[in-house]
Amino acid sequence: MRYIAGLVLSLPQLRGYRSEVRADGLEFSGSVLAASLANIKSLGGGIRLFPHADFSDGFAELAMVRGPRILRVLPHLAKILTGAPHPWKVSTQLKQARVETSQQSYADGELVGQGPFELAVIPAGIQLIS
Repeated sequence: MRYIAGLVLSLPQLRGYRSEVRADGLEFSGSVLAASLANIKSLGGGIRLFPHADFSDGFAELAMVRGPRILRVLPHLAKILTGAPHPWKVSTQLKQARVETSQQSYADGELVGQGPFELAVIPAGIQLIS
């Protein structure tokens, strides 16, 4: 619930920002309202944004909400947040990508920087012993 409340409170300040993403099978250039990358099906305590994600397959799933203004997207937000396909949502599975944006970027809530960056999925990069 806290994640949804935070999302709702941030909506008035949300503006699209110019981004370019080049990844396995995806070339995107345009305005992005929000973007997220994960290898698990849900985030924020149960928002199933990544329906095809599997932490063991060596892929990450990218989900972007495109558009310059939130008002056009807002009526469709619930559908987008359930992971359903939608014209405002761009998604793909990837192993590597190059992202060009001037926006600050975060990883699990921590600021990791601003500007262009490259990312890669490293299969079995973290191994747990039980």
